[in-house]
Amino acid sequence: MFTFRINMKWKSILGCLLLLSTLVACSSTPTMLKVAQQERSESSLSYEIISPPYDSGLEKIVHKMKKQAGVETIQHKKHTLVVITLGQRPSAGYKLVIETVQKKADKIVISYSEKKPQGMAASVISYPTLVVKLAKTDLPIQIHKSDQ
Repeated sequence: MFTFRINMKWKSILGCLLLLSTLVACSSTPTMLKVAQQERSESSLSYEIISPPYDSGLEKIVHKMKKQAGVETIQHKKHTLVVITLGQRPSAGYKLVIETVQKKADKIVISYSEKKPQGMAASVISYPTLVVKLAKTDLPIQIHKSDQ
């Protein structure tokens, strides 16, 4: 027969580890609940980037907006379009990139960043523009430029 004996030093270490793991589990529970609550109030939305050529009505709006930085929301029967323009840039290669599209409690937040050209770029004036297509919504849309 085998007898399993643990000397006093190992019992103390095992007890401390068990106590520590219990404390860590108890202290992380509120944080986990907080994250779960945030996920309920903030959720990612599906979206689509509309590329040119645009239909004639949208083309007129984009053409009117592109020389000045701005945002325009267009409501259609089945979807909402958000046109984001950066205004005039000194060369080709500038572009808008959508970082996140999230539904918060009382609004939709679209975060974007501006990517600058890497290396050589054509010396031609450009007007970076992006059209985001969302499901039809009546919620206010907030546009946020991230610093990435």
